[in-house]
Amino acid sequence: MPDDLAGTSVPDAPPSLYPLQPRGAGTEEVESLYSYILSLAGEHSLPTRVLLDELASLPAWKELGHSLGRFWDGDYGANLVGVCRVAKRWADLLQAATGVQALQHCTLSGVSQYVCGIGLITSRPRVCIQCLADDIETGSLPYERLWWRVAAAKCCPRHNAYLVEPQCTAEKLTGPLRIPKRSGVCSTCGSVGHKCHPDAPTETPTANEVWTAQQVRKMVVALPTLAKSDHRQMKDEIAHYCSIGGGRSRLAERVNMAKSQMSHWLRKVNAKTSLPQLLDIANVEQFDLTQVLLGDLRKVPVPGERQPRRKKKISRHVDHQALRWQLKAALVQGKSVSKVAAESGVDISTVAKHEDLYLEIRERTLDELEAADRDRRQRAVEEAETVLELLVEQGVTPSMRAASDLTESAWYPSQLRALSLTMLRINLGDQRLTVPLRMAATSHEYRRMLEVSARRLRKKLGFTATADQ
Repeated sequence: MPDDLAGTSVPDAPPSLYPLQPRGAGTEEVESLYSYILSLAGEHSLPTRVLLDELASLPAWKELGHSLGRFWDGDYGANLVGVCRVAKRWADLLQAATGVQALQHCTLSGVSQYVCGIGLITSRPRVCIQCLADDIETGSLPYERLWWRVAAAKCCPRHNAYLVEPQCTAEKLTGPLRIPKRSGVCSTCGSVGHKCHPDAPTETPTANEVWTAQQVRKMVVALPTLAKSDHRQMKDEIAHYCSIGGGRSRLAERVNMAKSQMSHWLRKVNAKTSLPQLLDIANVEQFDLTQVLLGDLRKVPVPGERQPRRKKKISRHVDHQALRWQLKAALVQGKSVSKVAAESGVDISTVAKHEDLYLEIRERTLDELEAADRDRRQRAVEEAETVLELLVEQGVTPSMRAASDLTESAWYPSQLRALSLTMLRINLGDQRLTVPLRMAATSHEYRRMLEVSARRLRKKLGFTATADQ
């Protein structure tokens, strides 16, 4: 998404969705934005995808540069709760749609000026089974807390229990019986509160793990304050602390940070470091994490071992001549930049130093992805065209149910082939249907495919441009 949209504000418009308040707002237990979207869909008794179709029809959607990608919830909504621009844009969009304020604090965008996204968010959901049980006991639906998605937090300080990835041994339901995604509910068997999860581990968290989780929870509470603070104050205070405590090199050694990295981070205004690194600084030097972010370096007691948990980054010698040969081979073999980096044991930034080959491979990869997406759309339109033609010839209304019976596979509104079937019926003059809101987010190329397909069908079936089916 373009950088110039990063600060785009949402135009005032009447809310179109129910003003559901995020649970735990203003507390350590605030709901994550991903969980909020699932809860909002539940309030409207809609599948999540249908709710997104409603959002796609709003003017704010295009103002913020969104597109309805198939992987909007990739890694269980990791991009919706982190520090990237995507999280802030989704929060602004939902605020415009619901009228609910401060939804950005259901994400970690408030600390985006302090920390980078490396190792910040888990790619899979984690829960505290006892917290979910407490939700049910108080008569409310269980939900995902924002701090559960912070990778550094391993346990729940309230219940002194480890967070777990929900597991279910039941067979996943499919077709009409499949269970929609809902926060705190097993999507395999429908168990509310993930009661289907095996017994929790008997091990108890260490003092360091409990302290880390507490620090993360405190940071989540302080998100509104941190969002308004100046991160330069934190760097100024740490630089001053180094000047009276042996210098930056000594601090870097104590917290397992490369000296050059420490110097770059403190010297460059917009340079960021990871949350685990800041937690190591707070742990080793006996600070409170939130106060460090606010520029207050007062000493506080820290339980457990005062040792950094991160391993020091080791800089390896890179044979750039060999790397360049690998990049040239990748052009012939069709490998991506990420694949070359993984095979060479280097990061993307090292590969990018060979700018000419790097850009050529990236361009080719993007072309391949676009071609694959184009083929996917074309196949969906062709399948819908074939099914519609067969059903009309049989004298059957080409509905999704009829398409499911004909192909012996379920057709859902969220599928591209189902959208294609609906739009072909409309293009052929079926006035019983309305254009799905999702069409607002489709490409011109896809709409052109539908027009060409509709012309072929009119010719085959003998329809006029305004004929009803």
